[in-house]
Amino acid sequence: MNLEQLRARHAEIMARLAEINKENELPDLTEARAKELNEEAQKLIDERNGLNARVEELERQAREELERGKEVNPTMEFTKRQALCFLAGMNARKKAIDSVSEEEKRALDKALTTTATTYVAATSEVNGVNNGGILIPTSILLDFLKEEGKLSPILNDIAFTHVKGLVVFPYRESRTAAKAKSEGSGTGRNQFKLNKLELSKGWLQISIDLTDELEALTDIDFGAYIMQRISEDLSEDWAAKLIYGNGSNAVKGVAYGATSTGINSYEAGKELETVVKAVKLCKGSYRRGAKIYVAQDVFDAIAFAVDDNGNFKFPIVNGGLGVTSMAGLKVEVDENLEDGDILVGNVSKYFKANMLIPMNIEKARDIDEHVTTYVAAQFCASAPFPGAFVKGTRAS
Repeated sequence: MNLEQLRARHAEIMARLAEINKENELPDLTEARAKELNEEAQKLIDERNGLNARVEELERQAREELERGKEVNPTMEFTKRQALCFLAGMNARKKAIDSVSEEEKRALDKALTTTATTYVAATSEVNGVNNGGILIPTSILLDFLKEEGKLSPILNDIAFTHVKGLVVFPYRESRTAAKAKSEGSGTGRNQFKLNKLELSKGWLQISIDLTDELEALTDIDFGAYIMQRISEDLSEDWAAKLIYGNGSNAVKGVAYGATSTGINSYEAGKELETVVKAVKLCKGSYRRGAKIYVAQDVFDAIAFAVDDNGNFKFPIVNGGLGVTSMAGLKVEVDENLEDGDILVGNVSKYFKANMLIPMNIEKARDIDEHVTTYVAAQFCASAPFPGAFVKGTRAS
């Protein structure tokens, strides 16, 4: 498929996803139908991600041809601009949350993107200025503007649901064991105890103002670029909230209420020992399917640990696998974890997150000031099962 065909298919996918989102909001939607819609949406999103990869491959091939000095189709000069439009709003299902006061809305990065070349940070008294002027004019811009989000296996392991209004998950807390039966006699009745997991709700939103002058003077669709950036930024901010959210006018993150007995203030240099303790604290069914998530500095401390003879405890040279698993549990680095943090548990099974309102990327016009406001927002509810996760924190 060429770029135009890729964009056409992308448009079809986005149209269908919009239809699915509307149907998900119907008040009489059954759980069975919601499940069908979620499965269809996931397949479409996977296909969309594949299209994204294909566009990047076309860009790479074009760059290689330019470097070799070969003749390139003149329309290739516009490939990057087309690809940016194609990628805008691609993050339809990934994550966000928090609520702020009107004063905080002004203080938290409230800024106008103008033709200015000097960046001015926002304060509680003064709006900031985003230095969009550095883009006027420029070429091969997208190569410099491409950014990589933080790696978050915790976020990737969350099994999101999209059931309208669902903020309570019932589950079986305990049961009595089966009993041996003797001939001619009964065993009595077994019992089980139900409980409910109440999810905590919250919003996260990003707003960016952009002047008409900047859009007119840049040689890319800067509005599309802004939409792409804020959707990705919102996903990254989601990751942090879904790990550390405290449930105060926001979601409860995976680490909320996690067991930390004996490892809530471990000493530097005790990272490996603390991981072992954390795994031991994750007991019974909660350990099945669990993973060990660590901050980058914790991973490095373990990976480069040496024994008394100065030899590395884990192979690190010439393709050594290093630290990939411990005690049968997979080890993964999450860049959203704070320095020194260790988290153990089965995120996909014992952390519930329900998207009440999927990510919306909208824009509003101030026709008097000639300013467009781009807004990305999302509403979610989440909480971990009590006792399902273990968290270690290094002493400061």
